[in-house]
Amino acid sequence: MNAFEELFTHFPNFRIIVCRDCKFAVVPDQIKAHLNQNHQTLTASTRKNIVEQVGRLDHVAYRTEDVIYPVAVQDAVRELGPVIEQCFECKECGLLRESRKGIEAHCRKEHNWSSTKSRGGRGSFRSQAARNQPFTEGHYCQRFFKYAQWTKLFKVLQAVPHVQSSHHDFEADTRAQKLADGATDELKSKLQELHRQREVGVSDVRSAMDPWLDHTGWASHLSGFEKEKLRASLNAAPQREADEEGRQVVNEEENAIETACRATGSAIKKAMDISNPYTIPRAALHYVNRKETGAENNETPFYNKHKASTLKKYARVWGSLLRYLWRSQTWEKKPAYQLTTGQKAKLETVQRLARQPISNLRSSEKSDARGKLEWAVVLFWASMLDQELLDNEFESGFLSAVAVLGLDTDDAGWVKVFNFTPKLAAIVTITRALVIWMAYKQRQDHIHQLTEEEGMGEVEAKKRAVSVVEGVHTMVPRLICLQEYGGVASPMDRILHMKTYGMRIRFTEKAAARVTWMNRCQEVCIDRVSFSMGDLRDAMHGLQERCQDRLVKQVMFLQREEELPILRLERLFDNPSDLTEGWSFLDDERNEETLGQIRRADGKDVDSRKWLWSRLMREDHLVKRFLLNDDMAKVEDWTGLQWNLTQVENYFSQRH
Repeated sequence: MNAFEELFTHFPNFRIIVCRDCKFAVVPDQIKAHLNQNHQTLTASTRKNIVEQVGRLDHVAYRTEDVIYPVAVQDAVRELGPVIEQCFECKECGLLRESRKGIEAHCRKEHNWSSTKSRGGRGSFRSQAARNQPFTEGHYCQRFFKYAQWTKLFKVLQAVPHVQSSHHDFEADTRAQKLADGATDELKSKLQELHRQREVGVSDVRSAMDPWLDHTGWASHLSGFEKEKLRASLNAAPQREADEEGRQVVNEEENAIETACRATGSAIKKAMDISNPYTIPRAALHYVNRKETGAENNETPFYNKHKASTLKKYARVWGSLLRYLWRSQTWEKKPAYQLTTGQKAKLETVQRLARQPISNLRSSEKSDARGKLEWAVVLFWASMLDQELLDNEFESGFLSAVAVLGLDTDDAGWVKVFNFTPKLAAIVTITRALVIWMAYKQRQDHIHQLTEEEGMGEVEAKKRAVSVVEGVHTMVPRLICLQEYGGVASPMDRILHMKTYGMRIRFTEKAAARVTWMNRCQEVCIDRVSFSMGDLRDAMHGLQERCQDRLVKQVMFLQREEELPILRLERLFDNPSDLTEGWSFLDDERNEETLGQIRRADGKDVDSRKWLWSRLMREDHLVKRFLLNDDMAKVEDWTGLQWNLTQVENYFSQRH
C-alpha cells in the first residue's frame, strides 16, 4: 500500500478523494496545500508523490458541478466520520442547513417567509415551532467538503453505527488513558512548582491596562525577584516541628523578629492612647491632621478612638513592613533600596534589644526592657520616614517594603487598589500618632532633664520645656507634610499621593467612552462610532462562529462541532470579580460536577481536563504530529514519551 492509499480513500462513484485522518474530501487542486497544512510529518518527497498520483486519477471532480451526490438517501459514509444530527430541510427547495437560524434565514430571504409566532415569552413557548414553519427537522446529514465554495449537505439514513471495540482496541484505549493520566499529573505538578518559584514581571498583571500599578511602579522595582520569597518575608515564620526527641526546635532570629513586631504593636497602641484631647493640646491634634498632611480639611482633629480590631489590623501592616526590612538585610540579592547610616544604626538597636533574653529578669526589669524596645522601634520608623527621596524613590527601604506589601495575597498576586487603600490608611494614621507620641515624649524628657539635672522646679520646668505643639510643628514638615505645602520629597509624601490616587480610582473612576442613542433610539453611538442593535447582534454571531470554527479545527483538531464532547456550558459558573493571577473559571469549585466527566463522541465518559490528552495518545494523526515514538504499544508510562518539541512549540505559539 502506497502513501496515497494509506492516507486517502478514492470514491469514483462520488468523484471525490477523502482524507482518512481529517475525515473530509479534498479538492484535487488543493491536495498539496492540504498536505502541507495538515500532514507536516510527511516528507517532502512523499507529499510530492501523493500529489502526482492524484493527478493521474480518473473520475475525480475538479469543479463543484462535477461532484456526484447521492440521489437517494443511503447509509452514511463511514470515512467521513460521525454524521451531523438534527439538520433542517426546506420544504420548498430541499436545501439543508445545520442550524435553525440558518434555515430560517434562508426561508426569509429566498421564499419571503415570515414567522407567525410572536417574539419573546417563556422558555417553553420559545421552543415551540411556528405554525407556518416551512422546513422539516431531525434529519441525519453529511458533507463531503469543508471548503466554503464546495460545501453541501446531503441526507443519510442514520448515524454511523459504533463498532464494538475489540480486546485490542480496549487495551489501546486503556494504555492511552494511562499515559494521559501520567502526563497531566506530571504537568500539573511542574506548573505548581513554577507557580511557587515565579518572579515578578513588569507586565505581570491580569489586566494589560492597570493605571494603579503604573502609578505605584511596584512591578518595575520588584522585577526579577521570586514572588513567594517576597511574600513570605512579610509573614511570621511557620512554627517548626519537634525533633526526634520531642523537643521544640526554636529559631532565635525568628523569635527576635516576632518580639520586635509585638513591640511595634504595643508602641502603636500607646501612641494611639496618648493622642487624645485630654493629654495632647487640640492645636497639636489639628496640626497633625491638616490638608498639609493629606487630610480632607483643616477642621477635624486627629481621631484616636479606633476599635481594638482596627488597631490589630494596623499593627499587622507595620509588622509586615518590619519583617521584610529585617529579613532582607541578609539576602544576597535584594530589591535596590539602601538604608542610610542612621537607619542602619536604629535597626541594629532594635535587633540587639529584641534578641536579648528577658525571661530571667524581674517583672520591673522586663517592663523596662520592653519599654526600651518599643521606643527603639518608634525611633527606627521615624528614621525610615525622615528621608529625602532623590533620584529613585525606591532607594527608600520604607517604600520598598510598601511595594512588597502590594504582593501580600494568597497566590502572591497584586493586591487590588480597593483592598490596598486601607493599608495605606493604616500607615498614614499610625505615622500621625507616632509623631504626636514623639512630641509628647520629647516634652516629658525635657521636663525631666530640667528638674533632675538642673534642679528646676516642676512648674518652671513645664513653662520652659518645649511644648507638644512645638514638637509637632518641627516634625510634621520632615515626616508627613506634602511637597506642595512646603514638605520634602519624603516616603510619606509618596504614600499620601498613592492613597489619594487610590481613593480616586475607588470612588470616582469614570468610563472611557460616552454612550448615546440616535435615530429614535434605534442606533447606539459611542464617541464617533454608531451601530444598530442588529449590527451588534450580527457582529457577535459572526465572531462567535469564527471563534468556534477555530476552536474546533485548530485547537481541538476536529473537523466538525458535533465531534466535540458534550459539555453543559449553561451550568458553568464564573467569578469576574476575582482578578487573582492565574485564576480561571476552571478553578471555581462550583464547576467541579459539570467539568468532572464529559461524554466523548464515541459515547465514553472521560475526565474533561484529560480529554485532549487521551486523544493525543490514541489518535494516529495526533501521535504522528506531536510524538516521535514509532510504536505507542511499547510505551509503558509517560516517561517513555518522546515529544516533537518543534510541533509542540508551533501549536502553542500559534494559539496563544
